Amino acid sequence: MDTFARFRDIIDEPKKICGLSFNEYGEIMENETENQVFLNSNILKQKNIEIDLKKNFEFYKHRVGEFKIKFRSNMILNFHKRGEGKFKKFLNGADFFFTRGTLSAISNAAKDHLSILAIIIDGVIVVVRNEETFVPDNYLFTYAGLNFETFITSKNGNITINYDKLVSNWEQYKEIYTTNIYLSNGESIKIAYSCEIDAFDKCTMMPIEIKTQFIKNLPFTINQSIFGYFKSISVSFQCLLGNVHDVVVGYKNYNNIVCSIKKYSIKDILKDDSISKAVQKRCCDLAKYLKNIKIMFESKNNKGCFEIKLSNEVTSKYFSEILPEVKNFFTEEFCETFF
Repeated sequence: MDTFARFRDIIDEPKKICGLSFNEYGEIMENETENQVFLNSNILKQKNIEIDLKKNFEFYKHRVGEFKIKFRSNMILNFHKRGEGKFKKFLNGADFFFTRGTLSAISNAAKDHLSILAIIIDGVIVVVRNEETFVPDNYLFTYAGLNFETFITSKNGNITINYDKLVSNWEQYKEIYTTNIYLSNGESIKIAYSCEIDAFDKCTMMPIEIKTQFIKNLPFTINQSIFGYFKSISVSFQCLLGNVHDVVVGYKNYNNIVCSIKKYSIKDILKDDSISKAVQKRCCDLAKYLKNIKIMFESKNNKGCFEIKLSNEVTSKYFSEILPEVKNFFTEEFCETFF
């Protein structure tokens, strides 16, 4: 049974368009599966685990923001070319294009107020988070999650724990999906988005989500949740968008030492009716926000750009010309091509 069957009246099952791998310059590689990795086969069976997520931190260079700009720009340039100059054609007629992270943030804007910028390219509304340039105070938090993924995955999936590989911000494999999301009146909005795939299960070739969790949230039992309430909603929504059915969790102490690794079905999280209903609400809120944004552009003949504030209400400022700050979210080649 489809893990997400209960949501199919408000969001269709995602359909994959393509996969993409990136090199150290943020450029798309010819071999689209070059950066695919697998969950290491014995990691879930290993006893007495002690993985220090701070290991090799001194070698880490935080370039997440830089590569987001390169990935976004190079994906759209690539799709524009592969669609023979028609970005919308390559995305199978999608109305919007974003990253999964931006989609998730929009869906939760009623709780966490959000500022976004939106432009339109060949009839496709491209949305970026205005806060994306935010520099974290503590790189270790970001690094620990990336390092856990690096330790427990490999190209062949045969290693137990991969202590030697250093974390990089660019070595990613992404898949591009389209789906339809539905308003309460039955109207649909077609969206396209990129998903970073953490790893695959080598036996099933199904994608797996990888997370860390502080050990105060103990591994799942009949009376406990896998994550806290809000993280359960967030992870479930992410997996719904990525059509991911399993999550691998590294339980860590406050010194960032992982001492237990468990694998769960997303079904286990969604057994909690309050979480399931919260995910449904996020789908509904997402559809409403996107409909508002679509109407904004239609009122301006699908030209210009908007700066939009999302909360319980939607407010916006329209600009007939592309703002200089919008250009900061894209590469020079992208700006020369589309602006």
